[in-house]
Amino acid sequence: MNPIQIEPISPANLDCVVKLLQERNDTLPAYTRWKYGQDRNGGFRGVVACQNGEPVGCFGLVARDLLLPEGKTIRCGWFADWYVTQSARTTGVGTGMLHALAAGYPLIFGHPAPDKARAICLANGYHPIGFQSRRRLVLRWWAYEQVRTRFFVKAAVNALIDWQRSAKARMLAQSPYSNGDSNSAGSRAVALFSNAEEQAEWILSQPVRPGISRRNGVWQTAGLKVIYVDDCFPSQDLRRRILMTAGPRQFSVEAWKQFIQESREAGCVYIESFTTRRSLDRVWAACGAWRYPEPPVLLYGEPDLTNKLFLHGWDRENWTYLAGGSSNGQHH
Repeated sequence: MNPIQIEPISPANLDCVVKLLQERNDTLPAYTRWKYGQDRNGGFRGVVACQNGEPVGCFGLVARDLLLPEGKTIRCGWFADWYVTQSARTTGVGTGMLHALAAGYPLIFGHPAPDKARAICLANGYHPIGFQSRRRLVLRWWAYEQVRTRFFVKAAVNALIDWQRSAKARMLAQSPYSNGDSNSAGSRAVALFSNAEEQAEWILSQPVRPGISRRNGVWQTAGLKVIYVDDCFPSQDLRRRILMTAGPRQFSVEAWKQFIQESREAGCVYIESFTTRRSLDRVWAACGAWRYPEPPVLLYGEPDLTNKLFLHGWDRENWTYLAGGSSNGQHH
């Protein structure tokens, strides 16, 4: 068997990445070229693995600059599109590509969903970050459950269960025994990504699959600013994902109630948020948003940063991903 060659993603092999990701889940070629075809932020964009001249795997990275608590800026990358063809999955090419990423940046973030991929990362020097929370606030219970199931009784039962989860989130948020904010900017220095405006423009230029309409928005009141993206699906359901929050009142339930009410009036079925700050998470919980379980964000290269990260939704590489042809539903 001929050896597998691993080389950096470049304009010369971009078509190989397009081919691999179409094979994976029919990812839009325009999306792949948007992500890897631009010389965004310069530098390393991941690797492609080939055997006998044919692509057998790819592992992309999105480059970012992280501002450390001491004021130093460090170059880093986010995992994107880790894929190995079926015929090469017992050759170790996935682990080989993971090792190759370390040569590109001193600090790497990952959010692998498959158990096997996560296990490989944990066995090769990656560590979960200290705290993260993804929450979902359903505003139109019946519409939300009708999309998830075509059976009337099941939809009604699910709607009741979701309502109970929302009530439980409010109750726990008000508990005097809730955890403190281990990475609050008010209590300790934090690390956060820089070039926020540039990141926002890039994320909002992301191609989406046919049938999806996307629009971005900014909502602001005294002391609270929210940047979000709305996705409207063929069912006409509207999903709102929070990209970033700022301002001293982002920890005020009353301020968020105004945003929630305007989201409801705009026709949103649900709002989704992500944060690494416990104090902000408690606010969303107090508003009735329930925890949506998901794998942890992993970090390689600076384990002492795991409890100092202040990440927003738009910092996650795939937070707004809707470019795969094989995804059937939006409530996932």
